[in-house]
Amino acid sequence: MKVNVGFDTGVGKVAKILHTATILYRDWGSDNEAWVVELENGKRLVMCTSHGSLYPTRKREMVDKLRETEQSAEQIRKLIELMGWNDA
Repeated sequence: MKVNVGFDTGVGKVAKILHTATILYRDWGSDNEAWVVELENGKRLVMCTSHGSLYPTRKREMVDKLRETEQSAEQIRKLIELMGWNDA
């Protein structure tokens, strides 16, 4: 499911989609995008999906996802370093 202009978020209708981000989830192949949207009243939200349903998320969820993604990237960098694949 994707956010579209005109979608009713429950607190207002989406007027603009400002940005789309890919969200990486461990052990889950769906619901991998988030959208910054601007509502008709000018308020901004971040919308995510969960099991095909859209919902407005909170800062804490995005900060936690960023931390998890950065930790994974660091682990992969270490793997590449240990294997001597630093030219990748």
